[in-house]
Formats: sequence, C-alpha cells, structure tokens
Amino acid sequence: RLLPPEQIVGSIAEVSAPFTGVIVANELIDNLPVAIAVKTEEGWNEHYVGIVGAELAFHAVPARPDVAEWADRYAGQVPVDGVVEVQLAALSWLRHAIEMLDRGTILLIDYGGTAEELEPRRNIGTLRTYRGHHLGPDPLLEPGETDITVDVNFTALQAAASGWATAVELHRQDDFLAAHGLRKVVSELKQQELAYARAGQTMKQLEVKSERIAAETLLHPRGLGDFRVLEVRV
Repeated sequence: RLLPPEQIVGSIAEVSAPFTGVIVANELIDNLPVAIAVKTEEGWNEHYVGIVGAELAFHAVPARPDVAEWADRYAGQVPVDGVVEVQLAALSWLRHAIEMLDRGTILLIDYGGTAEELEPRRNIGTLRTYRGHHLGPDPLLEPGETDITVDVNFTALQAAASGWATAVELHRQDDFLAAHGLRKVVSELKQQELAYARAGQTMKQLEVKSERIAAETLLHPRGLGDFRVLEVRV
C-alpha cells in the first residue's frame, strides 16, 4: 500500500503501517536526544543537566545500565575522562522505521562515522551547537537559541539494523551518489551550461550553473560528500 503523496504528518508515529516504500531521514538522527557518558576508571558516569546558582551545569551520576551497555558495545576505544554521546533514541527510531515496512528501504543520511572513525574525538566528545551555519556557544549557555547536534555513531546503527533487516550497507555520500549517477548528471549540467553560454541565454546558464554547483557540493570529499549513508533494506 502506497501513501498518497499529499499526506503530510508531523511524526513517523502518525504514518499508517505496514507499508511498501522508502523512508529517507536526512540529518534527522543527529537531532534525536542523546545521553552524555563519561569514561571513568570504574566504568561510566552519565552527565545530567542541573542548576548551579542561576546557571545550567552538568552533574555526574552513575550511568544507567542501558547507557553503560551501549557505550561498552559501540563507543570503541575511549580514554578515561573521554566523552561519548549514547544514541539510544536513534536505535529506537530505526527499529520503529524498520517495523513499519513490509517491503522497502530506509536511507539514513547524516554526518558522523564508525566508532573507529569517531575515536579521535572522544577526548571531548562531539556535542556542539550551530547558529547561522557557524559553531555556536556552549550548549548550556543559551538553551533554545541554538541548534544542538552530535556526530552519529553509524557502527551502532549498522549493528542493530543487521539484526532487524535483510541487508544493511554503509556508504560515504559521495560514493553513494556517484554510484547512482550524480557525476553523470554533473557532466550533463556542465554541457548544458556551456550550450546556454554559447547561445547567449544568460539566465538559463545561471540556473543550470546553480544546479551544477549544488550537485558538486553533495560530492565534495571534504564537505557533504563525507556524510554517511546507511542503506537498510527490508
């Protein structure tokens, strides 16, 4: 059963299931809630948000069992005092999405990497804020005024999905899009751009140029091309 294209809902929980189709989550997973775990000599602490005086601050408490289990399983090598963003909500979202499909594919597109790729960032963690496409202040300084994000741990998602789906593949975004013909599209756009330039059709040339630049941006190896694409087939 296919959903009508005009149906718009505010949450995946509002979609009638099961259905056949494709679920695309573009920069969704990094916005789901995380727990902040800090490695100790004895195991893991968890940082809760509390109030000191009139300001928000982190408070260390023993980690909940499910938080510690996720960190042990998916965080990789973490030094003492290292920080890990435990992404339990991401696993819950993915499992729910898989259960909604009787047949289809889920594409998760986000920044992050495998546990091994994230290891160099474990000293301080990846929690940060953005405002106006630039790094923002400490996440506790101006709550509600900045975007808060973390790097997605694709090792955890890939491992969990492997137990729930029929096939799971992790790609770099540039490789994934190139395999599906985007470099060919860029080449065709370049030819169109040149043809419009020779014909003196400046506005058409600029329109095509804009499309070409947007496509090339998705393929840039040190930019959006370094995003990860998790392909989950049911």
